[in-house]
Amino acid sequence: MTTDRPGHWRTITQAAAELSRSDRTIRRWLESGRIEADRSKTPLRVNIADKLQTVAETTPDTDRLQTDVDRLTADNATLEAVLSEVRGERDHLRQALDTSQTLLDQQQRLTQTLTGQRLIEAPGPKKWWQVWRSDEDQNI
Repeated sequence: MTTDRPGHWRTITQAAAELSRSDRTIRRWLESGRIEADRSKTPLRVNIADKLQTVAETTPDTDRLQTDVDRLTADNATLEAVLSEVRGERDHLRQALDTSQTLLDQQQRLTQTLTGQRLIEAPGPKKWWQVWRSDEDQNI
């Protein structure tokens, strides 16, 4: 094989750069016979004519990718707006809860003051071992 034959004859480094592959990949292709080489001259030259079409077919369409990026950017902006709205609603609900709790506490204190009695507080949850005991055992 000689470089006088038609084709795109390049050194391994040039072929790797032109095909956007590593030198190691070009060497593996040589070893497997996927590309032909001219070993009569130094530096070694490889014919990448058939690989140029393959690489062109597998290279992603930049217009399509840019469209996807634009769409995802718009989706991201929409989601950030929704998230901001949800956070605002959450903060409003927290404030309303705090206000309600404050009013409830004031009402309980006022009721205690007016009746002169202490409000009966609801019993807390049972301890884990009390769940297993019967009501009769608890009275002992």
